[in-house]
Amino acid sequence: MPPSLREWLPDDHLVWFVIEAVDQVDLSPFYDRHRDDGWGRAAFDPKMVVTLLLYAYGKGIRSAREIERRLLEDVAFRVIAANERPDHSTICRFRQRHRDALAQLFLQVLRLCVTAGAIDTSVIAIDGTKLEANASRARNLTDDELREHIRRLFEEADAIDAAEDELYGDRRGDELPQHLADRKSRIEWIRRQLADQLEEHGPTTRRGKPRRINTTDPDSAVLMGPKGFLQGYNAQLVVTEDQFIVTAELSNSGADRQHFVSLVERSTENLQQAGSETPIGAVVADAGYYSEEAASLEGAGDIVIPPARKERLEQGRLAARDEQLAQRRDKHVKRSHEWRRRADIIELAVAENLPLSELAKRLGVQVPRACTLRNEFRSGGREAIERRAGPPPPKSIKEIMLDRIASDAGKALYAVRGRSVEPIFGQLKEARGMRRFLHRGLPMCGTEWKLVASAYNLRKLCQRVTDLANLALSAPSHP
Repeated sequence: MPPSLREWLPDDHLVWFVIEAVDQVDLSPFYDRHRDDGWGRAAFDPKMVVTLLLYAYGKGIRSAREIERRLLEDVAFRVIAANERPDHSTICRFRQRHRDALAQLFLQVLRLCVTAGAIDTSVIAIDGTKLEANASRARNLTDDELREHIRRLFEEADAIDAAEDELYGDRRGDELPQHLADRKSRIEWIRRQLADQLEEHGPTTRRGKPRRINTTDPDSAVLMGPKGFLQGYNAQLVVTEDQFIVTAELSNSGADRQHFVSLVERSTENLQQAGSETPIGAVVADAGYYSEEAASLEGAGDIVIPPARKERLEQGRLAARDEQLAQRRDKHVKRSHEWRRRADIIELAVAENLPLSELAKRLGVQVPRACTLRNEFRSGGREAIERRAGPPPPKSIKEIMLDRIASDAGKALYAVRGRSVEPIFGQLKEARGMRRFLHRGLPMCGTEWKLVASAYNLRKLCQRVTDLANLALSAPSHP
């Protein structure tokens, strides 16, 4: 093989773009956590490990053990690591130790996209998907079940402790075996999680049922997915029309509507921090995000969210009229019809020069009232009489949204969602295998989700740069 690693791969390979992109990223948060006093064993260069993670996640490889294998078998991985081989434990510890810094990489990658002119904020689309947690639904226990589970674990730990003491005596002093220490630490961790969950949410759900806590990943929740219930998280994305991710958030709440406002605000903040000076022009989302607060949000351009799914839009239009508003509107229709009828009577009476007594009889009012109406007609015409019905009651927020969606502009905006955010979930799930988190706990899973989004943006930006370069090469030259 060639003596230089740089000759192992073609110049347009993705790995070179990722290496050059990381060169533009501020990695000081990673280096700040490494000691520089000369003590201890030399650590792997954080720049190399960050590049390794971004490239691996971009290829759909998130397992630390698989990354370790690729460092031996895959040329691109060996190029990044310069033939060094950090093991899977080192990679795992790096991800855990630099959890916050890795999550912040998303903003820095977004800044690269903004600098390259790849971010168009004229329309952004919001959507979410349910991803499985690294936990089993069978491990959801109620308060009583969890306390019984802890009691059995302590009894088992005491039995193991007694057996170890009988077997080893005092040869290890007071120090417990490593596996026993881990077990007790896990029990204490479950106890703390139980106390935190009960303090935050109470022992029962809103429906009065005993609250269940997953002992493997207490942050995860039972959510309704496309194929039924799953133990997992609700992964949210905000993307541009050109399929660049501007926000990637994770929650353990199954409802989407409560996330809309925070996602729009976070997107605005991310774009500003990334250096974008163009405000968001429009925001589109599916019916699951609809709420009056979302539909009337200011400062986010045009908002297009169906109040109901497509097959129920007509029902939604009827449901949009609450009872009081419907009654007021019906009264206004009756008043308008009545005053148009009176305007016809007065117009005919004035044309035939009928006496006031006859006009009052036809209108069904007293003579002074008929005189007042005739004078208004003579000075202001029919409009003066018809205005007495008063203005119609204002449309509800839901009706305004339905009218917006029914317009040609609204239909064009909503169509952006189908070709922007939905394909990204297909790519991440099918092509990158992002169907289940490897880590546990909301903070680490949130970092994992942001790493996936960062790697996706880098691949997308690499493709954009390559397409532009090919377009420039294929363009005819002019003297």
